[in-house]
Formats: sequence, structure tokens, C-alpha cells
Amino acid sequence: MKKAYLITLTLFFCISICIRAQDRLSFNRNYNKNLFSIDGDSLYLGHNYNYYKEQFKKKTTMRNAGIVFTSLGVGLFISDIILANLNTINFATSEKILYASMGTVAVGIPLWITGGVKRKKNRKAMLHLENKASLSFGITNSGIGLVLNF
Repeated sequence: MKKAYLITLTLFFCISICIRAQDRLSFNRNYNKNLFSIDGDSLYLGHNYNYYKEQFKKKTTMRNAGIVFTSLGVGLFISDIILANLNTINFATSEKILYASMGTVAVGIPLWITGGVKRKKNRKAMLHLENKASLSFGITNSGIGLVLNF
């Protein structure tokens, strides 16, 4: 039983290291400021607002499924610890519950991360397409000026 708990703790530790490494990589990237180039009513790959709205809904569902799977896995893990300490289940059953919890967490975390990242990108594209008018104030060739783009 101690080996199974040690394996589980090692797995959670490795997952947290991977998540931190991914955050550091995404923070250090140089993002292109001119990510969106507008051609009429479409965004960079020829997609319009409705496409991104549909993708946003799909990625929200993916993220929510990841949250449910991760929560279920953590709940199974906690219930396994409680039941094992109360000696209400045998070792074989406890081991099966432990592996089930590790599996659901291993499925849930990637769904949660990728769904959240893609949802955020689709939301950004939707906002960019929605807000086409802009007002800027700055220095021009003939002095200070106010520019309205629509």
C-alpha cells in the first residue's frame, strides 16, 4: 500500500513540475504583436466571428470536462485514503481505486489545460473581430493628432 501511495505522490509531483515548466516556456516566448491581419470580415485564417464563437463553446466544454475528471480523480484518491485508514476495504480494492484516481487525473489535467488555453485564444479572436473601431491619440507628421479607425 505504501508503494502505491508513493507512486501517486511521485505522479502528482511530476505533473506539477510539467505544468510549471510549461508556464515558464509560454511566459518567455516572444509573441508577435501583429498576430491578426484583417481581410474584410475575417481573421488570419479566413475565419469569421461565428467560427470562433463555436470553437469557444467547444473548448469551454473541453475545459469543464477536464475539471470534472480531475475533481473526480482527486475525490477518489481522498476517499481511498480515508477508507484504507478505516480498514473498511481490502488492499486489492484500494489499489484499484488508486489506479482509477490516477487515470482520471491523468486524463483530466491535459483536457483542462488545453481547453483553457484554446478557449482563451478563441475569446481573444472573438474580441478582436467584435471591436473593429479604435480611437488613438498620438504624434503625427504635422503634430499631435486623434485617429479614428473603423
